[in-house]
Amino acid sequence: RDAIGDWSSDVCSSDLDDRHGHIALGETQCSLAAGENSLTATLQTTDEEQLTRMEAVVADHLQRMSADETFNFAWQR
Repeated sequence: RDAIGDWSSDVCSSDLDDRHGHIALGETQCSLAAGENSLTATLQTTDEEQLTRMEAVVADHLQRMSADETFNFAWQR
């Protein structure tokens, strides 16, 4: 949950609270939803290469911002 709020100081975003977030990362849109024991990130972009790059960017940022939690990322396409 803390990872969602941490984006607001780094990028332009909207509809950001403790459980949900929508972030504009250039041409890529990222939606975040915090569950009881999970965090779901959904990325949308028109460029496959950009999608691969943004998966790494989002994973890195979430891990850095959540020092007390360890995430296991399982990206699905």
